[in-house]
Amino acid sequence: MTHYQPPELRARYPGFVSFCNRQPIHYPFRWMGDALAQTVLDPMVREVSPDGEPSDSRQCRIIVTRGGKRYPVLLDGDEGLGRAAGALKITRSETRQEPKWTLARMIWSHRRDPICASSELALLAEIERLGADATLGRLSTASAVPNAVDHVLAMISRGLVGATWLCGIVPEMEIWRRRLPRNENLASKEFGPTKADRITSRFDERNSPKSCDFAAQRPAKVDAKERNKP
Repeated sequence: MTHYQPPELRARYPGFVSFCNRQPIHYPFRWMGDALAQTVLDPMVREVSPDGEPSDSRQCRIIVTRGGKRYPVLLDGDEGLGRAAGALKITRSETRQEPKWTLARMIWSHRRDPICASSELALLAEIERLGADATLGRLSTASAVPNAVDHVLAMISRGLVGATWLCGIVPEMEIWRRRLPRNENLASKEFGPTKADRITSRFDERNSPKSCDFAAQRPAKVDAKERNKP
């Protein structure tokens, strides 16, 4: 759909659905679907939900839960910068910035790829074994799973793992188990904080980095005493 979806068409076009939102999010323009995909692929985002009907049919309002806080976000075709009515504003030009736009589309295109349960479990076990050293390159060589790279991208798009994907699909891309509200009760205290828990980026920083600095995306190391705290 490239135009506003009236209520009578919503049964035919169910809207944006992902691992982060329980309710479908309806949007009027294609680029807003890309913006929503970029949002849920952010490893710090825990939940995305619709924020009622927008006053303008060319807009889409959502609530993003990130880092324990809820942020109102307005997807708006108006290219004016800044906030709008107390909400963070995301525009079409910002969404289509490279390399973020192409990378997010590449990952999101794998969301319906079939993965057998044994391959998924093998990759998750390898990620747990490697711990802080888990990268895309290590998984592609250490794992016996065929097409491991494509499988990892599919797992990122389904919320099973998080990744530092903003600098490209490269061997140095770090991978970790992603914690979401639906499965956080499965997290064991003995493993301590996950990588995603230790990422310190802020929500109002734009997702397209000025430089591919993996150190900036790498979570801080946690010593044994901190890791074993309940």
